[in-house]
Order: sequence, then C-alpha cells, then structure tokens
Amino acid sequence: MILEGGITIAHQNHHSKELKPFDVDSFSGDWSTSAIGTCVDFNVMIAGELDCELGSLELKENVTQLISIDLTMTMLFIYSVEGGVEIRIAEESILLNVGQLFVASELAAEKIHLCASKLAQLVVVKIAHF
Repeated sequence: MILEGGITIAHQNHHSKELKPFDVDSFSGDWSTSAIGTCVDFNVMIAGELDCELGSLELKENVTQLISIDLTMTMLFIYSVEGGVEIRIAEESILLNVGQLFVASELAAEKIHLCASKLAQLVVVKIAHF
C-alpha cells in the first residue's frame, strides 16, 4: 500500500499498475517485479494457509468506527498514518499516535472500537486462516 508519493509497478509476465496513496497491489513474492517512482509504502508478506485483508480507513473527528472480529481472524494490525486514534477493546483503551503500530494476536473481543479526536488516516491489516 502506498502511503506517500506514487509508483508504477510492473510484474513481468503478469500485470502493471499505477499506485497512488492508499492504493494496494497484491502479488506473489517470486514474481520478477520492478517499479518506477518514489514512495513510502506499507508492506505485508504472508505465507502458508493465511489470508490477508489490507485496507485504509479514514476517521473524521469524534467519529467512532467498529471493527468486527470473526473466528478465523488470527491477527489485527492498525498503523496510524495521520492523526491519533483511541482503540477500545473490552475494558481496555489504548492511544495510537502517528507512526505507531497496534498489534493484536489474541482476539477474544468480538468488536474493536476506534475513535478519532481529529481527522485520522489508518492502515488496517486483518490476517486470517482460510
């Protein structure tokens, strides 16, 4: 996922794609890949019987967003690109500031509440078994 800047990424014998902020490209690690441009990116690499959902989430000031946890989900990552966000899980509350990464691997709660005190831009990664 591109966080800043932009690139054109090319995967030999597969596809090429222009990527701007918060665009995502998924590809196999054994593909011959090249890129033109300059960017700051956020990468996720998985192997085995795992599935990954990578997306961005913009939260407006004083808006709460729920993230539902399903039984197949094994890990959740939230990275703050812009703004801060309060993460509420059951009885706990955690403040995530710009440049910080939240990692949850034992997901017992059914829902996670995200609340921004000002405009926030987040990267959300859900890892699950398939």
